Formats: sequence, C-alpha cells, structure tokens
Amino acid sequence: DAIVITDRARRIAFANPAAVELWGAANEADLVRRPVNELTAQEVLAEVERREDLALAGEPQRYDATIVRLDGERRIVSVTTAPLRERGEVTGVVASLRDVSDERRALDAVAHSEARYRNLFESAFDAIYTLDARGAFTSVNESTCRLVGLSAEELVGRSIVPLMAPEDLERVTELFFAARAGEPRSYECSLVRPDGERRQISVTNTPIRRGSEVVGVLGVARDVTVERQREAALRRSEARYTRLVESAPDGIFTLDDAGRLTSLNRAFEVSVGKPRDALLGALFTDVCDT
Repeated sequence: DAIVITDRARRIAFANPAAVELWGAANEADLVRRPVNELTAQEVLAEVERREDLALAGEPQRYDATIVRLDGERRIVSVTTAPLRERGEVTGVVASLRDVSDERRALDAVAHSEARYRNLFESAFDAIYTLDARGAFTSVNESTCRLVGLSAEELVGRSIVPLMAPEDLERVTELFFAARAGEPRSYECSLVRPDGERRQISVTNTPIRRGSEVVGVLGVARDVTVERQREAALRRSEARYTRLVESAPDGIFTLDDAGRLTSLNRAFEVSVGKPRDALLGALFTDVCDT
C-alpha cells in the first residue's frame, strides 16, 4: 500500500515508493511538502478535509476518496488514517492508501449490467421466472405475477406444482426434470389461477448452470389462451363449412385464376362421374360438355 505522512498543515512529510508510484511522481521529493488538496479531486476535498480534522483530533478514519496524479489521471483509493503522536501530542496523520480504481470500475460495470438485466427482466412482456432444483420459484418478473394472479411475495419459495392443471401435471413434471438434467424443453400446458381461471401457456424451460452443475431452471412462458381459442373457433367454423358443403345436394366447387378446380364437394363428383382425386387440378372446361 501507499503510505504517506502529513503534518498539521496538511502537507506531505513522507511518501513511500508505493505512494510515489501511485501519484506518478519521479521520486519522493516530487511529493514532499505538497499540500494534500493539490493531490485530491475537488469534489471530495471537503470530505477528505473533514476526515483529516477527525484524524488530527485523534480519531482513526477509513473512507474512499479520489486522488489526482501528477499527470492529471484520477484514481479511486481506499484510505485508512491514524493520528501520528509524538510525546502524547498529535503532530500529523499517517495514511495508508490502496488503489481500488479497477475494482470499483468492475463493480460499477456489474451494477450497470445487473440494472440492465433487471430492467429487461421486469419490462418483458413474457413471464420470466427461475425455479430451484425442487421446482420452487426463486425469482419472478411482473408479467409472471399478472399471468398467475399472485404477487412476487406469494410466489417466491412456492412450488409451481399447485399452479398446473391436474391433467398436465405428470407431463410438465417430466419436462421439468428433463430441463434440470440439462436438456431445454418447450411445450404447452394449462395453468390454473387461484380464482379458478384456466390459461393456456407456451413454455420454454432452460437449465441454469453453475459451472457444469445444473442448479435450477429458467422458465419463459407466454399466455396463448386467446390465440388457441381463435384457432379452435376457426377449426370449428371450417368443420361446419365442410359438413355444409359436403351435405349440399348441388355440386359446389372452387377454381383458381387459371380455371383449375381447387375444391369440390361430393355432389359435384357424382354429377361429373369422376372421383375427387381425378378432378382436383383439372381445368373446369375439361369437365364441361362443350
């Protein structure tokens, strides 16, 4: 660590080689007799002076500060100070400084990364959640809470099992164990909310790894209830249309823009006297008596 001793006038009286290197000086003489305020960033100067006052009053201090090297570069340092006593009188301050700039920047980068992740996690339209190895929620985003109908406090620590529709539980459990074994899985199942409402969800389970060990499962779920209801309604509508067309006594058919048959009903087959397979794709004029 860099070690400096300052006198009561707050000038450097001693600097070890590490302090010379920290401030980018050529030698100790470049630092000795320099006022501390010349080597301290202005925005922290008031706090540093307050800490020096306390040290000169006999109270050891520990704090972070920003120093300014002789070449103008700024560095963040962790400072520990203690009063220097001679014959019972405080004559100065002994300060130990450790350069923590890289460490602080790394911590800031991690904090920014976590903030971005949290923002993405919370603002995502899809439900995003994590489960431990037993299938209990360890984190949930707001979309998960809206989907399930429970708060984060009610979900975290709770098993996912009671939320699954009984008829899907065995399959969902098998797929969870597959993800826990390291194999991602995608599927659809039914979710039962506390109020009894059922929602159809599309789920992707991905293993969460710590090194080579799978420690949990990341789940992403999308509510597809409305989509599946629309698809089912369309299938029912198409089935009704097919039954109506097939049961009609008149021949019904459709043509493309080239005049080729693209669909036809049973009555049309009977009237023409040819099977459907032989008619589809044929020109309508070929089946007409011209």
